[in-house]
Order: sequence, then C-alpha cells, then structure tokens
Amino acid sequence: MRNLASFTIVFCTTAAIALLGVGSAAASVGVNCVKPFDFVTKNQDLTNCKMNGVTITGSNLPGDAMQGSNFTGASLNGATIGVGPVDETLRDTNMTSASMVGVTVGGITTFDSAGLPGATLKNSIIGGTDAFVAANLSGDNLKNIQIPTSSFSLAFQFATLAGASLRGATIAGDESFNFANLNAADMTGATISANDAFSTPSSLQVTSLVGASLVNATLSGSDDFDFADLTRADLTGAIDTGSNNFQNALFSNTTCPDGTNSDNDGGTCFGHGIS
Repeated sequence: MRNLASFTIVFCTTAAIALLGVGSAAASVGVNCVKPFDFVTKNQDLTNCKMNGVTITGSNLPGDAMQGSNFTGASLNGATIGVGPVDETLRDTNMTSASMVGVTVGGITTFDSAGLPGATLKNSIIGGTDAFVAANLSGDNLKNIQIPTSSFSLAFQFATLAGASLRGATIAGDESFNFANLNAADMTGATISANDAFSTPSSLQVTSLVGASLVNATLSGSDDFDFADLTRADLTGAIDTGSNNFQNALFSNTTCPDGTNSDNDGGTCFGHGIS
C-alpha cells in the first residue's frame, strides 16, 4: 500500500507539472516583450505581448518602424498607432488574432501589407491615409469602427476583409474601400456618408461585395458603389439618400432594399429602394 501511495503522489505531481508546462507554453511571450518597449527596431518578436494603451509614433527617418514584427496574439487595446506624417509604422507585421479594441490609427500606410486575420479592432478610429492598404483582415471584428471625414482616406484600399464584421461602422472617409475584397462581410446597420466609398473607375478591377450584408445600412454619400460587385449581397432595409450611389454596379441575385430580388427586377435594384 505504501508503494502504491508513493506512486500515486509521484504520478499526480508529474502530471501537474506537465500541465503547468503546457499552460506556460501556450501563454509564452516573445523575447522582445520587455519594458520599456522598443517602438523602432524591425522584426521584433512580440507574440502575446501585453501592450495596452501604448503610443507607437513611428519614425520619420528611415520610417518603417517595427516593420515585419510579430504581434501574434498581442494585446494593444486603447493604443495610439501612427502619429502625424509618419509612413508605414507597422508595415508587413504579423498581427494574427491580435486584440486592438478602441485603438486610434493615424499616419500614412500604417499597416501596409500587414497580416491581421482574426484580429479585433472594434470601436476603433481609423484615421490617417491608406491605414490598412493591401492588408489582410479576413474574419476580423471591426464592429462600430469609425473612419472620420477625409477627402482622401483610402483606409482599406486593396485590403482583404472577407468575412469581416463591420456592423454599426461609421464610414465618412472618402474612397475608404476602393478595390477591396469584402466578400461575405457584415455591414449591417453601417452608416456610410463618404463619397466613392466602394467605387472603382472601371470594371477592370472592382470592389467585391459578393454575399455581403448591408441590411439596414444608411447610404448618404455619392458614387459609393460605382462598378462594385453586389452579387448575392443583401441590401434589405438599406436607406439610400445619396447621389448616383449605384452607377454601373453589378446586381446579380441581389436582395434589394425593398426585399425583392434583382433577378426578378430586370437585373437591377433601381426603383426598388435605390434611385
């Protein structure tokens, strides 16, 4: 009995240590997650790093501050990223599953070509110019983001936002999503007052909103969906008070604002909640 008891204690202790090791490995942080943080050096490992509330100003010369760094699983809630006329502060970074709730983004091309699949940016303010140009934000939580009024926002130009949630977003910056992939994105209840928000100059390369939801969205800008692909998009209850918002748009199996199907309306939603 004594040997059995000893074996049980040893086994349980070993199992507990093993479990502790698994937990530690899962929560391990990158080697560069050390205060004070280095907001300039490129290619840092900041995996799972807690950086809430930081200000990453970037650098004018040579630019590209923190370029190529790994922020996988990092937390930057409430951070300010990109201040003034600085370029490409977090260009080519890996922000997979990062939490950036309530961040303020400024600067120019701040997240140029960054990878942010599965990240959370809800309640954030996306300012500056070309903030997420060519970035990957597939499946991201962008609920209630604000893109402030700007005549040259280009916030998500050429970006991939397939399956992202932009429910309740306020989009006032012009040309915010030119050439973007918004397939299956959810923009339910979004307020879009920008001009040319999703438009492109021709059908050669378009903004794709295939299967996207614009249910109950408010559209008050002009030329917002010029040449946009709205195949299978749902515009039920959308209110269009803008000017020429759907010139040259592609309607195919699209649910119009009045609930009818574009295929039964002559291949268009004009006259069915769109004027």
